[in-house]
Amino acid sequence: RGKEGVMKANDQKTGIEKLLVHVHSKGYRDFRGLGWILVVDIKRDEVLNPIHDLILTILIFGIVLIVLAGIIGFYIYSTISASLRKFEDTINEIAKGNLDARVDIKTKDEFYALAKAFNSMADQLKDLKKIGKKQKMEKELEALEASYKTGFISEETYKKERKRLEENIIKAKA
Repeated sequence: RGKEGVMKANDQKTGIEKLLVHVHSKGYRDFRGLGWILVVDIKRDEVLNPIHDLILTILIFGIVLIVLAGIIGFYIYSTISASLRKFEDTINEIAKGNLDARVDIKTKDEFYALAKAFNSMADQLKDLKKIGKKQKMEKELEALEASYKTGFISEETYKKERKRLEENIIKAKA
């Protein structure tokens, strides 16, 4: 008695479960109140059904968001892993000696910029190899001339090797 609260009760005529809410007028600060008691009976379903509907809506919305996040995450993962796979394949090709291999990425994102820089590096590596090959052949040509001048090789061998080295130097320049 004298306490506010909620009680459950069944309507004896209809058998419907109801909630009985009761509050008491207690006043405020110096005001003693009017001494009234307010009792409201509400069908239990009228109060709880909107709460259940809200919980169901939040649950469905949460599941949809989780599935959507999974799909977006998988798409991002696929895009990134495909680009990385292209890089890996190209690196393996270059490691095998194929200096003509290039990373082919069409998207205009960070991977495109990285692929462009990587391909530029591969071009420079190819050019360096050509330069190194050319320099090696030029040194071989110098050694050949020195060998010919000192008489270690015949004139026929000298001419044959000189022609071969000069042709290779011309190819290396191209």
